[in-house]
Amino acid sequence: MFKQFGWLGAEEEQRAFDLFTESHPGVFRTAQEVGAKALDVARQARLAKLLESAPFDKGYAHWLSQQLVYTSDTQRQLILPGPQDIGNCVAYSAALGIALGLSSEIYLDGDPDMALVPYVPWLYGIGRVYVGGNRIGRSDGSLGTWQIEGAMKYGVLWCDEPNLPGPLPEGSASVGRSWGTSQRILDEYKGRASAYPVGQHTVVKSFEDLWEAVVERQEVFTIASDQGFVDAGVDSRYGIRLWRPGGTWSHQMHGRACFEIKGQRFAEIGNQWGVNYHGSIGNGFPKWGSFVTTAEYFDRWVKKGGAFCTTYEVIKSRVISPPPTNLFGE
Repeated sequence: MFKQFGWLGAEEEQRAFDLFTESHPGVFRTAQEVGAKALDVARQARLAKLLESAPFDKGYAHWLSQQLVYTSDTQRQLILPGPQDIGNCVAYSAALGIALGLSSEIYLDGDPDMALVPYVPWLYGIGRVYVGGNRIGRSDGSLGTWQIEGAMKYGVLWCDEPNLPGPLPEGSASVGRSWGTSQRILDEYKGRASAYPVGQHTVVKSFEDLWEAVVERQEVFTIASDQGFVDAGVDSRYGIRLWRPGGTWSHQMHGRACFEIKGQRFAEIGNQWGVNYHGSIGNGFPKWGSFVTTAEYFDRWVKKGGAFCTTYEVIKSRVISPPPTNLFGE
């Protein structure tokens, strides 16, 4: 079956993280530093309305807002997960994570922002070239810290920019590799992305941290590690297909949901290998090429040496006026 990896590994990630946090100490926060999200009555009402259709007892799924915010056929095609055609998992997972996070910001806060999707080759390039110094050369791969630093310093290039080489949002393999090695190409688009930085992140060190980030604050996350997963089949107690740790993937993925069924908690992890890659979760979950693992497995995964899991927060795109009030039922 098709697979593409592209994360450069725990040692390189830790080195990049240490260098970045030393020079930018306020970008990453711990879950304890963040605290509870301030109560907003309108946001809470929208959240409750959104969760009425959720196929779980408690939790939050970014795809619930995604379904309502990305409404056109073109938009929905852009947010399909892959199939990833080179080792650009760091950029692709960040792109889909940012799009999911944006959909939650738009719906829950009533933001008058356009529902846009990041252009993957831009993210790939700014991480590898501007931040990583282009030292990987023609080999595929990147680091989560490079991607975060790149998005903070150089911003997001959205797929609605004219004349971007397709197919969108990933481009072809040759396009991805060209943007991932050429500062000249990136420099041409620099001014178009600089207005849309993403510069706040919370480090996730446990499933409890994840629950607080996703369920309590409706934040999106990415996770990079060398941990693979294997299909454990449908668990009849919960009516959903589960995956357990197995094998090795030097890979970064994005988070789609964190939820509870019959007292058991789970994380839904979005992959970039194609909408059908992991099969169907079942029980009313849409097929997004994602898989579900238990809170216990996630907790071990993120605590395993080298796993790098952070949120992406305060995501903004271009403003539209007036806001689409019909979206919120107001």
